[in-house]
Amino acid sequence: MSLLLPEHIADLRRSGLNESTIATMGVEDVEPSDWLKSKGVTSAYRIPYLRLKDCPDFHRDRIFPPFVDENGRTRKYSQPKGTGCHLYILEPVVDMLGDYTKPIYYVEGEKKAAKAWQEGLGCVVGLGGIWNFLDKSGELIPEFDRIAFKNREHFCVLDSDVWARRDLQEAAYEFGHKVRERGGLKFYFIQLPQIEEPK
Repeated sequence: MSLLLPEHIADLRRSGLNESTIATMGVEDVEPSDWLKSKGVTSAYRIPYLRLKDCPDFHRDRIFPPFVDENGRTRKYSQPKGTGCHLYILEPVVDMLGDYTKPIYYVEGEKKAAKAWQEGLGCVVGLGGIWNFLDKSGELIPEFDRIAFKNREHFCVLDSDVWARRDLQEAAYEFGHKVRERGGLKFYFIQLPQIEEPK
């Protein structure tokens, strides 16, 4: 594992990731842009994405500390402007995408995807956000072309807060609809229990 700042290692460890998985992810420290520095960001680590379906290079940076943008949203991540949405898939998972005999699990976020793979779920695909599966035309982004949909079990494991908000539920059901349109008729949601944060 490459050298990472202690706060970056601690953040990855809080997600339950071990040294081997962090190395598989290829995480590395990067210098925040001047724009991020103007927002008070002092450090960042980069999560690189694999190139699938002839897509351009892509990454997301976990920034420290997070900041509140002009829309009142807390920003924990940054990505190059205009780069759109992409699927997060670890190298050991790539060959499983086309194997319809293996169930596929969709989760929110890179670290959750890495953790699920670490725990043995096998074919795990990470969505960068609840709506990060559509292109500008409203269809599934090109990376989904690598996935064998038919005759396969598809499990969607979203954050527990999804089921408490109608706007997020709309995204979940739209995702299920798009997968079923591709032939993924064995599509299931796994609802996680809500856990109260310690006071």
